[in-house]
Amino acid sequence: MSSFKKILSTLLLTVLFVVLFYDRDWGFNMYIFQLMLISLPLLTGGINWSNNNQKTLLITSFLMSTAAFVNHSVIAFLVSWLSVGLFAVSLSTAKSVSMYFMIPPAIFAPFEGIYRFVISVRAELAGRGFPVKKIWRMAIYAGPAAIIVLFLAMYSNANPAFGKYTASMFSSILNFIELSLDLLDWLIIGLSILGFLLSVAFLYSRIPNKFIELSTSNNGLLNRQKSSSTSKKHLSAAVRQENKTGVFLLVVLNVMLLILLTLEVKDVWFGFDYNGAFLKEFVHEGMYILILSIFISMGIVLFYFRGNQNFFSGSKWLKRLTYLWIGLNAVLVLSVAIRNFWYIEYFALAYKRIGLMFFLVATLIGLWSIYKKVEGVKNTHYLLTVNSLSVYMVLCLMAVFNWDVIIAKYNFGQSRAMVELSYMSQLSDKSLPYLVQTEERLEKMQDIQKEQLSLSSSSFERHYETPADYNTEIDERVSWFKNDWENKDWLEWNPAQYRAFNKLGEMD
Repeated sequence: MSSFKKILSTLLLTVLFVVLFYDRDWGFNMYIFQLMLISLPLLTGGINWSNNNQKTLLITSFLMSTAAFVNHSVIAFLVSWLSVGLFAVSLSTAKSVSMYFMIPPAIFAPFEGIYRFVISVRAELAGRGFPVKKIWRMAIYAGPAAIIVLFLAMYSNANPAFGKYTASMFSSILNFIELSLDLLDWLIIGLSILGFLLSVAFLYSRIPNKFIELSTSNNGLLNRQKSSSTSKKHLSAAVRQENKTGVFLLVVLNVMLLILLTLEVKDVWFGFDYNGAFLKEFVHEGMYILILSIFISMGIVLFYFRGNQNFFSGSKWLKRLTYLWIGLNAVLVLSVAIRNFWYIEYFALAYKRIGLMFFLVATLIGLWSIYKKVEGVKNTHYLLTVNSLSVYMVLCLMAVFNWDVIIAKYNFGQSRAMVELSYMSQLSDKSLPYLVQTEERLEKMQDIQKEQLSLSSSSFERHYETPADYNTEIDERVSWFKNDWENKDWLEWNPAQYRAFNKLGEMD
């Protein structure tokens, strides 16, 4: 795309953004705007179909934009813009670049875009004979002029006699500012700035050449460190000594972890017996410690296989113990998942509990990548490439589901789960049809919960919202949502809230 077309496209997209979002919530309008951005490279021939990054991110951008439109969720909203940003960055080079090299340019794309837009406008105007240099020379005096006005104001306040001479001037300036502020529409200004930032971020983002060189020149393999003949013996001795300490450490750690996992299998996997506790210590503290131990374990492996240990002929046992260590840590991840399962079983679904399951999936991929690093003598570039891509794909998978509806359906479908009504009442509007429950049903659920927790009615009410208060809050929300939906603009329409409105109508 030529410089002039980019400038024109930026301005048109900014105007389109203001038109779509002026005094409106996001919905179909965001889907239109994102599709416009994604379609631009298709219309202008800006896609290199031999570039795997561009093809993959084109597809995922479309899918995530659709997920954000269909589910109308915060996670889908964020992931859709992340996908669009990564797609824009990928368009700046014909080469496929690792994901972790694309993320920083995508984050700083608005600032890069503003700078490159200004440079493009300046060059375009200069090329058409516009006196850019003269205007720039005049603009230089804006700073000194502002300082002069500032000191005039200070001197006027400090000396009344001096202030008499400047009073009329400052009065005129203040009147002009007040009139200007009254005439301005700050919503249009704010939307224009946001639309401009999104537009320049998409059209002018780029990957620094250094990032491209580092990504394309690295094959992911670790290179053996070479040394002179005099230091070769010392290096070899250091590797042997490190090997011995590594074997000793991993033997002890494997035995300790094996004992821990034996107890986990016995007490958590098959011998778990709920005794009416709140499970906070069992889940939160236990899981945090186990997750921390998994990451420390990853660090230990990376430390020992950071250099020539990978090429040492006597490292056979160190590698075997490392594989065992990685495998046991994978079992530990599974144990954390089972702890989370019991927490969900007795205390229902919540965002953090769902997020933890996806986090554990990414952790398993991380452990697998470390195994491949040791087995295939891979370097840090390989680990960052695999894990940055896996985290992105996990985020995309999370964005596909309508979690508020899933949480509402599951939690009120369970009879023994400790459902916190105060938490449920905060779920988004699209889950309202499933949040509407009869007071009798809620009271029966809470009777079961009181019995399981062995709490008196007064003590239970200190921890949990009462069914009467919950229903009052939900009734108010339903009334407000219906009225709001009926007055929505077609550009705010989205399938998730549309289904909720229709289902509430059927329930009435």
